[in-house]
Amino acid sequence: EDKGYDITFLNKGRNNMSYLEHCRYRGFDGVVIACVNFYDEQVVELVRSNIPVVTIDHMFNNRIGVMSDNVDGIRQLLEFVYERGHRKVAYIHGADSAVTRERLSSFYLNAQRLGLEIPDEYVGEAAYRDSVAAGERTRELLDLKNPPTCILYPDDVACFGGISAITERGLRIPEDISVVGYDGLRIGRH
Repeated sequence: EDKGYDITFLNKGRNNMSYLEHCRYRGFDGVVIACVNFYDEQVVELVRSNIPVVTIDHMFNNRIGVMSDNVDGIRQLLEFVYERGHRKVAYIHGADSAVTRERLSSFYLNAQRLGLEIPDEYVGEAAYRDSVAAGERTRELLDLKNPPTCILYPDDVACFGGISAITERGLRIPEDISVVGYDGLRIGRH
C-alpha cells in the first residue's frame, strides 16, 4: 500500500552524489539510517546536516536513535534452539560493528551459561544482508566433519542464502538441520 513515502536505498558511487547531496536532490523530509558504517564520512555529513535523521542501533548527539536489545535477542534465539534440543549450534554473524560485537558477546556468554561448547569453526562472518557470503559460510559448516545441527544467521536475508546452500545439498529444514534468522521478517516465516 502506497502511503506516500519515498523509500530509497542510498548506494555509494551512484550518480557520484554523496548521501547528503542525494537526499537534497530527492527533496527528502527526513532519513532513517540503518545497517551502515556510522563513522563513514558521508553518513556523518548527513547526520550533521539540517535534514531530520533517525538512526537504528547507533546514537549520535542531538539525534533520535532507536536501539535494539541485541544482547537479549541473541539470548532468546539461543535459548529457543536449545529448548528444541540443539547442542551443536553455529553462528554466522555480520561484519564488525557495535551490533555484531554485542550479539557475539551474548552468543558466547549464553552458550557458556547453557553448557554449549562452540568450536571456533562454528563461528563465521558474512556481511549483513549478504545471502551469497552466508551461503558460502553455510557450505563451510556443512563440510565439517562434525557439522552443526542448527545455524544462526545475522538477518533473514543472510538466512535465505544459508537455506539455499542447505537445500542444494539435498538436506531438509528442519528435519536435517535447523536455521534461525535474527530479523523475524514476515517473509522469513514462510
